Formats: sequence, C-alpha cells, structure tokens
Amino acid sequence: MIHIGIDPGHKGAVAALDDDGGFRAVVDMPSQPCQVRAGQQVDAGQLAAILRGMLSQANGHHAISLELAQGGQGMQRGNAKTWEDFGAIRGVICAVTGREPELVHAKAWQRRQLPPGPSQTTKQRAIKQVRKTYPEVLLTPEGCRVPKDGRADAILIARDGWQQYGKAQDYAARCTPV
Repeated sequence: MIHIGIDPGHKGAVAALDDDGGFRAVVDMPSQPCQVRAGQQVDAGQLAAILRGMLSQANGHHAISLELAQGGQGMQRGNAKTWEDFGAIRGVICAVTGREPELVHAKAWQRRQLPPGPSQTTKQRAIKQVRKTYPEVLLTPEGCRVPKDGRADAILIARDGWQQYGKAQDYAARCTPV
C-alpha cells in the first residue's frame, strides 16, 4: 500500500510513503504558466503522470490525503487561485484513482504531526520534524538556498494519512467511489 500526501498549490508537493510509513518519494507540484491571468497554475497533466507513477507501485492499494484549501476573508484573487489549484488537484486524483481523496484540514494534521514550538512557524516546525523523522529526504533542492516547506508538508500529510487510515483493508472499506 502507498500513502500519498498532497500539499496543494503550485508551490506544494506530492509525497509517498510505504505501508510501514517509510519514505518513498517526494516531488514538487508541477506548474505551468496560467493561460487566463499572470502567474502559475498546477499542471494537471504532469500531476496525473506523477500520481500514476507512484500508484504503479501500490499493488492496487493506496490512500491519498489532500490538504483542504484554506478559505480566507471573501474570495480575493489569491484565494480564488488557491481554490482553482485545489479543484484541479482534486479532479486529477478522482480521474486517476476513481475515488475521492481524504481531505484533511491543515490545523488537524499539524496538531497531530508537529511538536510544540511557539517560537517557530508551522513551516519551520514541519521542516524540522521531517529532518528528524526522515533524514534521507532532500528538502533543499540543488540550486536552492532554503528548504521547500511544501515538500515537508506533503511528507507529513502522507504520514498523517498513514497513521490515521492504517492498512489497505481498513482504508478500502471507507473509500468514497467517484
């Protein structure tokens, strides 16, 4: 069984853990120039290819946890873009797997996965936790000076799914078909 965690948005990432919670892979969210406004958007075609690649090693059993997009005050431009990316990601998951992903609130997985650290941001705590739990993971890609917090978040979202949903047989019974 493969547990996949997704930090949505064009600066997010997709991570996979095996059935024992061991690290498999992490990939930055693929993005492309947006066709209707300035900026980037999630590249749905590339995301589908990434998911198919990760799922090809799952022996038919998988769980996908997707962080629920956070709504703010109204639907400002940034929020509308966040929801657009979230919708694209959710649509790709449904098309590739035939099932809805497990939606998880950021505060919920952070409460379960991050140690207390009032003087640090949740991003800093996530990076620190991944470095402690999975020291083999490369959070700072070549050519970058700072770690990518989207990678850390995606790994911890996958870990949270692994801890919450357990083994393949238990999870299959609660899946929602599309």
